[in-house]
Amino acid sequence: MTIKKDDGIWQDGGILIHFKEEQRWIAIFLAFQSQSWCTDDAGHAVKPVKNTDFEPCSGQQDK
Repeated sequence: MTIKKDDGIWQDGGILIHFKEEQRWIAIFLAFQSQSWCTDDAGHAVKPVKNTDFEPCSGQQDK
Protein backbone atom coordinates (compact mmCIF):
# COMPACT_ATOMS: atom_id res chain seq x y z
CA MET A 1 0.00 0.00 0.00
CA THR A 2 1.34 3.44 -0.87
CA ILE A 3 0.24 6.75 0.56
CA LYS A 4 2.47 8.87 -1.69
CA LYS A 5 -0.65 10.07 -3.55
CA ASP A 6 -1.73 11.75 -0.30
CA ASP A 7 1.48 13.82 -0.03
CA GLY A 8 1.08 17.53 -0.51
CA ILE A 9 2.19 20.97 0.54
CA TRP A 10 0.28 23.12 3.01
CA GLN A 11 -1.21 20.05 4.66
CA ASP A 12 0.65 20.02 7.96
CA GLY A 13 -1.38 19.89 11.12
CA GLY A 14 -1.71 22.80 13.45
CA ILE A 15 -4.03 24.31 16.00
CA LEU A 16 -4.29 28.02 16.77
CA ILE A 17 -5.92 29.06 20.04
CA HIS A 18 -6.86 32.65 20.82
CA PHE A 19 -7.33 33.74 24.43
CA LYS A 20 -9.56 36.74 23.78
CA GLU A 21 -9.47 38.25 27.28
CA GLU A 22 -5.68 38.07 27.38
CA GLN A 23 -5.25 39.06 23.71
CA ARG A 24 -2.85 36.15 23.35
CA TRP A 25 -2.46 33.43 20.72
CA ILE A 26 -0.80 30.05 21.11
CA ALA A 27 -0.10 27.50 18.41
CA ILE A 28 0.51 23.77 18.39
CA PHE A 29 2.09 22.32 15.24
CA LEU A 30 1.91 18.59 14.60
CA ALA A 31 3.88 16.26 12.34
CA PHE A 32 3.84 12.51 11.92
CA GLN A 33 6.93 10.69 13.14
CA SER A 34 7.40 9.36 9.59
CA GLN A 35 7.11 12.85 8.03
CA SER A 36 10.26 14.16 6.35
CA TRP A 37 11.24 17.80 6.84
CA CYS A 38 12.86 17.79 3.39
CA THR A 39 10.27 17.76 0.60
CA ASP A 40 9.98 18.89 -3.01
CA ASP A 41 7.37 21.35 -4.30
CA ALA A 42 4.78 18.54 -4.48
CA GLY A 43 5.31 17.52 -0.85
CA HIS A 44 7.19 14.30 -1.60
CA ALA A 45 10.16 13.46 0.63
CA VAL A 46 13.54 14.16 -0.97
CA LYS A 47 15.45 12.76 2.03
CA PRO A 48 14.42 9.78 4.15
CA VAL A 49 13.21 10.67 7.64
CA LYS A 50 16.13 8.85 9.27
CA ASN A 51 18.53 11.24 7.47
CA THR A 52 16.78 14.46 8.49
CA ASP A 53 16.96 14.29 12.28
CA PHE A 54 20.02 16.46 12.73
CA GLU A 55 21.05 17.49 9.22
CA PRO A 56 19.69 20.44 7.22
CA CYS A 57 17.88 19.72 3.97
CA SER A 58 19.89 20.20 0.80
CA GLY A 59 20.22 23.89 0.00
CA GLN A 60 19.15 25.00 3.50
CA GLN A 61 21.41 26.40 6.15
CA ASP A 62 21.28 25.87 9.89
CA LYS A 63 19.54 28.73 11.66
